[in-house]
Amino acid sequence: MDFADELARRAQVALERYQSLEELKKIRSEQNQIIIGIKAEIEKVFTTVTRFYPNAIVTTTHTINESGEIVSVLGAFRYCIITFTADESYGFPTPVHFAFGIFPSEDYQTIDIVCDYMDGDKCRDHIKPLLRRLEKRHESGDRIYDGRFDPAEIQLAVEQAVLALLDQYAGSIPIEPVEQTGAE
Repeated sequence: MDFADELARRAQVALERYQSLEELKKIRSEQNQIIIGIKAEIEKVFTTVTRFYPNAIVTTTHTINESGEIVSVLGAFRYCIITFTADESYGFPTPVHFAFGIFPSEDYQTIDIVCDYMDGDKCRDHIKPLLRRLEKRHESGDRIYDGRFDPAEIQLAVEQAVLALLDQYAGSIPIEPVEQTGAE
């Protein structure tokens, strides 16, 4: 064995491995940018919601560090979450999370978006059960959007889904009878 030849071979293998890892990082970065673009469209809808419901708070699910890398928060990078705090005046006797999950196809050419909500004590401390419910919805084919990245279509689908979730939540709240005062 020639030492110089072996070093050259090993250096070449290391360089090829590094280049393939860099290519994978580039592909992953492009894929993450697609998800961030979809999240931006969903969060535009959330911004509108917060104008009408001051008890609504958009949950941060990712940040970007100084080196430009995406850092998942709560293990929820592919999700957008808006939380309504309990506020009787806006029809929220309990807190509620509305969550949207983004599920790209393997080649990232099409995107599925699903949504669901969780309210009351179930959502006070943990988001994970809601994210699992979104994954199950996706697996069962229960989507609000299925197609290519189209900002206008995504925004419309999310707007309609938010209204449907508000209706679902309102329908789940037991209505208490109003007391008669006898002062009629």
